[in-house]
Amino acid sequence: MLNQNDKIERFSEIINKNALAQCKKIEKQTEKFRKEQLKDLESKAKAELQSRLDYEAQRITTQKGSRISSLNAESKKNLAKKREEITAAVFEKVRERLSQFTKTADYEAFLRKSIVSLVEEIGDGAVIYVRESDLPLCKEKLSDIKGVKAFEKSEKIKLGGAAASNGEKTVFAVDSLESRIAAQRELFLTQSSLSIE
Repeated sequence: MLNQNDKIERFSEIINKNALAQCKKIEKQTEKFRKEQLKDLESKAKAELQSRLDYEAQRITTQKGSRISSLNAESKKNLAKKREEITAAVFEKVRERLSQFTKTADYEAFLRKSIVSLVEEIGDGAVIYVRESDLPLCKEKLSDIKGVKAFEKSEKIKLGGAAASNGEKTVFAVDSLESRIAAQRELFLTQSSLSIE
């Protein structure tokens, strides 16, 4: 028969065995719980990291787009300024050449042709407007043009050419060098390949 000590020892072994089994079971559950928690934390960390990366990528893309738009606008502004400088230089030379032209004998023929054309457009009794320095030329050498009622000076015509109105000043026509330059300037801007786009 087993003595009391053996019984206690056996009882103790059973308890220890059960306790060990319980410990192992708890350890397995703890390990499983730890792994699940770790997996959950990793998943949340990855999601948060991805969210931050997406935000930063979007912020950088927006910033880059804004910078590109700013540079494009600045570039277009600089191109427009340069185009205007080129156009101004070209048409300043045109004005200089036309100014020299008005001092030649060919200018009288040009002015005669211009006035005849204006009279055809306005009709008989046309009042012809020219720059003040052209009035003597018109009165001395161009007064024989049929349909001209009078020659008057115009403050608007500075370079040369002429304008006309009927006697009642209800019909007007312009063939000044300034109006021709303005028309050519528009044509130059559309056909010069100095596009900003």
